Parts: sequence; structure tokens; C-alpha cells
Amino acid sequence: MFTLIKRHWLTAIACLLGTAVVAGIWYWAWWAGSRPPVNYVAPHFTVVNKDGQSTDFFKLSGKVRVVYFFKSDPSSIEDMINLQEKLKEKELFGNAALLIPVPLNEDITPALVSEYGFKADLSGWWFLSPKENPYTIASRFFLKGVNHSDKILTTDPIIVEVDRNNWVRRVINGHFAGNATDVEEGTHSKENLMRDIEIMAQE
Repeated sequence: MFTLIKRHWLTAIACLLGTAVVAGIWYWAWWAGSRPPVNYVAPHFTVVNKDGQSTDFFKLSGKVRVVYFFKSDPSSIEDMINLQEKLKEKELFGNAALLIPVPLNEDITPALVSEYGFKADLSGWWFLSPKENPYTIASRFFLKGVNHSDKILTTDPIIVEVDRNNWVRRVINGHFAGNATDVEEGTHSKENLMRDIEIMAQE
């Protein structure tokens, strides 16, 4: 009798261990498959916060950064604020994720964003230093929508996902709140971008 019970217990334990191993493999495969790909190291450049303090982009490591290249217009600012609000809902804005606007046709400053009348929380925004050339920065990110002769080849924003360790993970053409396309994988929705940011914030 004791031997029979012992045999059943051993079988049950073996089944549980087998199930745990299979579940672990499945979770690892799911997690690895859902993570944004690692592409290349982001470039160095100078950014400025709302208080005029400057730093190197790399010194913002430890936080996910969404670098947003665009032709300056109110709709693009509004799009970034939509992203800002979604990040706030997830309690990621500022403490785990930052916005880096890079306008391609005029300088943009915290004062200019405020003048647009949008509800931007500039505590989580860093701006390209006036000393930097946005086209040079775009070329260092290997963006295909901008060339070296200061010409904008795309009318849509280009969104670059940079992780906490300064790796470029994904490049997206299009607005956050509208249709967007991953330059390598095709369609990429705002839900996908938010998922990427959440994953990178936890890595």
C-alpha cells in the first residue's frame, strides 16, 4: 500500500515538474518573441530640458526614450502629447520613459510648445540642443526619410524607440495616434508602441 502511494506521488511530482518546464519554455519563447528587436547603438548628441540644463543623450540611459523626428506643426505636438498621456496612464512618463522631439524644419523650445496651448507636461520632455543639426542626428540614426542635404523626404513623423541601454530597438514611420509602419516589419499600431515601451522599461 505504501509503495503504491509513493509511486503515485512520484508520478504526480514528475507531471508537475514536466508541466512547469513546458510552461517555462512557452513563457520564455513568448517573452522573447514579443520583445522589440535590438538593432544598433543610438548616437551621442546634446539635449536640453525645460530648465535649460543640457546633457548628453547617453546620460539619460536607464530610461526608455522615444525620439520623435517631425516637421514642426501643431498636429505633431498634439501627437506627442497623446503619447505622453498614454504613458501617464501606465505610470511610465518621466520616471521610466522620456520624449525627445527633434523638429526638422525649425527649432522647437519648451516656450514654443507652451505657446501652442497644448497640455504638455515638460518634466518628461528633453529637446534637441540649438547647437545640434537635426539632419546630422537623423543621419546618425540611419533614418531613410531624411537625407544629408537637409531635405525632408517624408511628410510623416519618424519615431525611434531607444531602450534603457541606448540601443535602438525599432524605427516607425507615422503618427503615434494614427497609422504607423515599422520600417522592417510592416504595420505597427499605437498599442504595439506602448507594449514596446512597457517591455523595455522592465528589461
